[in-house]
Amino acid sequence: PVLICAVPRRAERAPSGQSACVRQLLFDPISSDRQQFDRVDWSLLRDSPVHQVDSVELLDLTLAELRRLGYLVVEFDADGLAPEALHDAFASAFEFPEWYGGNLDALNDMLRDVALFERGADPSATGTVLAIRGFGPFSEEHREVAQAILDLWALQARTGLVVGHPMILLVAVPDSSWFAPVGASPVLHFRRRPAVE
Repeated sequence: PVLICAVPRRAERAPSGQSACVRQLLFDPISSDRQQFDRVDWSLLRDSPVHQVDSVELLDLTLAELRRLGYLVVEFDADGLAPEALHDAFASAFEFPEWYGGNLDALNDMLRDVALFERGADPSATGTVLAIRGFGPFSEEHREVAQAILDLWALQARTGLVVGHPMILLVAVPDSSWFAPVGASPVLHFRRRPAVE
């Protein structure tokens, strides 16, 4: 399948007075430029918005390249954090409001806001990358919460793609591969009839 993402082309003024960003394809499948498919973001986004990185060196190199490509990169370290403190790290990294509930339901709501550029994201950036260092120790101690975080990111990254906002999660987890698949969803019934003019 072709991944349709977007990058900013020019800023305009929306009717409400807020700045609106006109976005275009990040990867153009009909372009003669085949080098676009050699980019690190293509490799990451093509298969999943969530990736485990097993070396600090590879993580640092990948983040440097994503920054060079214009991504907003947000990072924090989860090593030694309890789930409550991890929520605080998310809140700080993405500038969640003071009323953020600090639970998985609230995190899902806030990540949707990130996906829709309502907070913690920059529409003039190519996309948003979250790198969580020390996720291995956290995930070993809090498996259910760790898996839920990966799933929530995958879910809201799908929302981001709909509005042209590529979102990538890189978790530093050396020598571990217990994670279950993320982003799985059932086949839903589409029942909305198109409007006939």
